[in-house]
Amino acid sequence: MMMPNTITVNKSLFWESPRIGCRVDAYINGYTSPKDPHLMGIIREVDFNQIEQPVADGGLSRLIRSENGGHSWQARPWVRTSDKTDNGSCQNYLQFILTDQRNDLCLLFTLRRWVKSPQTAARDIKKYSRQLYQISHDGGKTWGKERTMIQTGPEFNQTHYMRNIRFGCNAGFISNTPLQLRDGSLLLPFHIWPWNEREQKADPNQKTSGVVTAHWKDTCSGIDWDMSEYLSITEESGCLSEITLAERNDGSILGIMRASSPDSPGKFYSISHDHGQTWSQVQRLSFDNGDPLYSPSSISHLIRSSCNGKLYWIGNILSQKGANYLNLSSNRHRFILQIAEVDEITCTIRKQTVTTIDESIDPENPKEYSNAWIYEDRDTGYFILTMCQACALPFSHHSVPSSYCGPFMTKEAFTSNSYKYEIAI
Repeated sequence: MMMPNTITVNKSLFWESPRIGCRVDAYINGYTSPKDPHLMGIIREVDFNQIEQPVADGGLSRLIRSENGGHSWQARPWVRTSDKTDNGSCQNYLQFILTDQRNDLCLLFTLRRWVKSPQTAARDIKKYSRQLYQISHDGGKTWGKERTMIQTGPEFNQTHYMRNIRFGCNAGFISNTPLQLRDGSLLLPFHIWPWNEREQKADPNQKTSGVVTAHWKDTCSGIDWDMSEYLSITEESGCLSEITLAERNDGSILGIMRASSPDSPGKFYSISHDHGQTWSQVQRLSFDNGDPLYSPSSISHLIRSSCNGKLYWIGNILSQKGANYLNLSSNRHRFILQIAEVDEITCTIRKQTVTTIDESIDPENPKEYSNAWIYEDRDTGYFILTMCQACALPFSHHSVPSSYCGPFMTKEAFTSNSYKYEIAI
């Protein structure tokens, strides 16, 4: 039997927190052009006193750029994440930068949300959100005007901006790394709060995923957007969100989703044979030997190596069904992050290839490893993963099980740096 290739990981500090009580989320999104070594990314800073309240209000974000393959970085001016208005708080989140390798263009995506008051925040973000984007024709040095993502067609407008999504009723936004297919098409994972007609509100218990396809207009001056059908949730899967996409060797699309399974934590997957427009019934993701794959309700990522052609999955895998460190809700068990090969024929994870990227080792000061960004280094072929090593303790206002007797977040514990992981495959 052929043994799996060895995967090695090297960790180094990427962006240090500038002060006590500040969490720094710094990400490298990837190259700005297929022609040069320039890289771009995003930094977000938030302080403990801005987020310790039930409704976080504050923080800063900005773009970063490297002209020498990541050896040094220049930062753009800070942008406030939240601004007060007469109608409440307007929140702007720089999400990521996407490079269209076929057309040598960059797209910058921003999520804008309006929150009328702290008391209505949970409902407001499901109703008053817009997905924005800007186009760069010079590798991210300058950006065009801000535009709203609106599906192409006579029935779509600023209010009805995507299929079955209406501003003021429900909402959706890009939720994971976009995928460029071999034919040049761009697929963007999309998170949706569906509209519940009977209850006349966005339904948080039915949130699911779709895929938005981007087609450039003539001269690449604009984009036609098209929303796929929604993935159908099941009683076993619960909500499905943050879908990650990969093109298989036969041209079909594999999508793996975060789930909120009520009985057993895990991931679910689906297949599309028409470039993401329609999807098969979801199935539970497992190991190639038939063993169950336990995973918290957290984002995961698919990425293909251009060196060996293999597809890899990066996510949180639990060693057992129950909690590893803390007795907390299922979406907070992110104490270990792994990478493994995907069997593309069976849509399973090759268990013998599972390799730990990072793991929390101190139960009294647990760290979480999630919400990373990954790209492939052109020179080495390594995967470069960047993420914040954040403290996993709950805030005092978080809902925790009655059995939880551990500590809560402090200003000192909240202080977090971002790290870079070089993954050699």
